[in-house]
Amino acid sequence: MDHSAFDAYAFLVSAGGRSLFYTGDFRGHGRKAELFKHKVENLPHADVLLMEGTTIGPRSDEGFPSEEDLEKSLLEIIKETPGVVLITTSSQNIARLVTIFKATKRSKRKFIIDFYTAEILMRLEKYARLPQASWPRIRVCYPQLLARRFEKIDLDEILKRHRKNGIRWARIREIENKAVMLIRPSFLYDIKKFLDLSEATWIYSMWPGYLERSKPLRKLKTYLEEKDVRIEYLHTSGHARLCDMTKLVSAMKPEVIIPIHSYHAEKFKDHFPNVRLVHDGEVVQL
Repeated sequence: MDHSAFDAYAFLVSAGGRSLFYTGDFRGHGRKAELFKHKVENLPHADVLLMEGTTIGPRSDEGFPSEEDLEKSLLEIIKETPGVVLITTSSQNIARLVTIFKATKRSKRKFIIDFYTAEILMRLEKYARLPQASWPRIRVCYPQLLARRFEKIDLDEILKRHRKNGIRWARIREIENKAVMLIRPSFLYDIKKFLDLSEATWIYSMWPGYLERSKPLRKLKTYLEEKDVRIEYLHTSGHARLCDMTKLVSAMKPEVIIPIHSYHAEKFKDHFPNVRLVHDGEVVQL
């Protein structure tokens, strides 16, 4: 399925003349939007549909930009930024990493990732063409706290593996105006020690709720504000819009819809017919 994380699947389970379709996490506005379109056009009938509804509720009417839209916006921000462009996103949001790399490449800057991100991309290389630490426009940094954590849990081989593509923090300081860099709260020590941040931009590319819940994220934001760093929010959900959920239901015509992965499962009844609310652990007879 088209999702922000890598390798998301739906499952069709058939037995005894009955069928159940489990969507897993999905969306129709990502880099694999054609995958969702193909699914909708070729879906079998299912008696029961287990459908994710992460965005159902207060976010039901939101219009989410596509990853291509984000790439264009990100490129504009990079062009407008004289200094370093810092981006906070999940290293497991593979679609977003591709978006950032494409925009960075178009801007002719270097994309600086940490060794943990480099390791994830390397391990997925055999499944898809994804940006790699060995590529000319990518370099790998070593945040001190993260490196110590990996050493402590005996993952030194990961640290060693990406050294050949590494870049020193002192060098990053020299090329701030030519760099787009992934950062997380645990990088704050190195950022304070090495980076100038003159005329820099920080792009927050995650769910806004994490900023409210995470003290380290708020601490990072506060420091960047104190340094007069320009702050931008640039994100799109990894989950389906209501319009995409509606397309799926219309194509499949299930007898029963069971909400999963939703904070507002009861709101499904406002948008879909034949909704059945099921509690965790409850047995459903088909």
